[in-house]
Amino acid sequence: AFVDPNSPPWYLIGLPPAAISLVFKAFYGFAIKLDSLGIILALCSCLVAVLLNNDDDIDPASSQWVFPTTLALGGLVTYLDSKREKPFATYASPGKGWDKDSDETMKRIGIPLWVGALIFLLWLGILILVIILVDVAEVDNVYLKIF
Repeated sequence: AFVDPNSPPWYLIGLPPAAISLVFKAFYGFAIKLDSLGIILALCSCLVAVLLNNDDDIDPASSQWVFPTTLALGGLVTYLDSKREKPFATYASPGKGWDKDSDETMKRIGIPLWVGALIFLLWLGILILVIILVDVAEVDNVYLKIF
């Protein structure tokens, strides 16, 4: 079911470059609506995804920590930029109807804050458990490597 990378069929010869170009086309369509900081962060995320999935030296299982780290770094960069005197991004005031003290805003999101925190902690607990099972306890199970 897998294609031999040293001898691919003739009809698959140009597929990898075309797939990567589609990723960058999607990036362009998304980034055209962003400010300069958003474009930089989106480009970095796109490059990390392409590098992680197409490099022979990087273990694909490293995505379990690379993508959350990329997300956290993007949030940190955005926060630090928002505190600058002349930020790269445009930080507008919250839209009409946004009131941080109102319960109506949280009802619009659909879940309370404690449920969001619980979901995050559950994800983190499962991630740590799977890492311990695979790396420390050396449980040989293909499905654990999905995380």
